[in-house]
Amino acid sequence: MPWVQLFIDGAAVSVSQEFSILEAVRAQGRDLPTLCHVSGLPSRSVCRLCLVRIEGQGRPVPACSAPVREGMVVRTDAPDLMDVRRHLMEMILAEHGPCVGECEVTRLAGSLGVEAPPGS
Repeated sequence: MPWVQLFIDGAAVSVSQEFSILEAVRAQGRDLPTLCHVSGLPSRSVCRLCLVRIEGQGRPVPACSAPVREGMVVRTDAPDLMDVRRHLMEMILAEHGPCVGECEVTRLAGSLGVEAPPGS
């Protein structure tokens, strides 16, 4: 299986050329927020919480569906990405409804610094 080297937040990473950027981030022992990507299933790329910046591309892309390429430079932690993730999480929470106990949505919201609206 051929490997590629890319750079994620300044760190060199070598992974299978079949990996998505999300899988490459996880191979580093790091995580990106995501609600729609379940290991072993095709990515749906609908929650957009895993958005990353790829050098040379104008718009952020979902890491769960973007394939790795040799030499690519990826940013996962840019301040504007964090702002977008928080905004997306606020919209998700507004539609989510109440949980019984703590669920993945409210756990992830808390990790992004977003509080559930009252009554959720």
